Amino acid sequence: MNREQALFEPFIIDLNPNIVFEFGSYDLTDGLYYRKLWPNASINCFEPNPELYKTILPLARKNDIFLLNYAFSSRDGIMDFYPSVKHDGVPGPSGSLLKQTDGHIESQKFFQTFPSLIKVTCRSIESFCKEYDITTIDFMHIDVEGVVPDVLDGFGKIRPKIIRAEVHDRDSLFHGAYPARFIHAYIAKMGYKILFNSPNRSADTLYQYDGNNS
Repeated sequence: MNREQALFEPFIIDLNPNIVFEFGSYDLTDGLYYRKLWPNASINCFEPNPELYKTILPLARKNDIFLLNYAFSSRDGIMDFYPSVKHDGVPGPSGSLLKQTDGHIESQKFFQTFPSLIKVTCRSIESFCKEYDITTIDFMHIDVEGVVPDVLDGFGKIRPKIIRAEVHDRDSLFHGAYPARFIHAYIAKMGYKILFNSPNRSADTLYQYDGNNS
């Protein structure tokens, strides 16, 4: 368990979910954590970078995690994706549907580089759930490097019970990303309240659905 997982665990450990979604799985650190925390749940992870997807697929299969090579946004289609690559050639953690800012690229030059954009397949949550006949999501983790509002726009009528979302200072790292205050207000209009917002600026926020759409 890493430090951030330890921060959130008291708020989710008793959730006992049936269906868990995680967007932006990267190296499956959190997917594997959820598998251990909730051994009976259906753990569904999504990674848009095709090279990274191929790397982690065997690990997902070994741990009974359903892994698909999709990005998520407000609509289905083919979209631009801006990858990052660590200096050892392994895909980096800063890939996004948004282009990285010059400041972010400069700050990361000793850790990772940012090659030319690639095309990836994008889904909306609404269409994906319709395809797989999913009507309820108990827990959703959104780690999508700046495009949280676009993912929210693709919900349709789906309202996960609890959402964990990365919202901290993405606006300084990616062109077109929204600041945390905007996302807090946006998701509140969808019927969510903040369950836990860590004082650690590098940590995510937990939102709980209260059943009231404004």
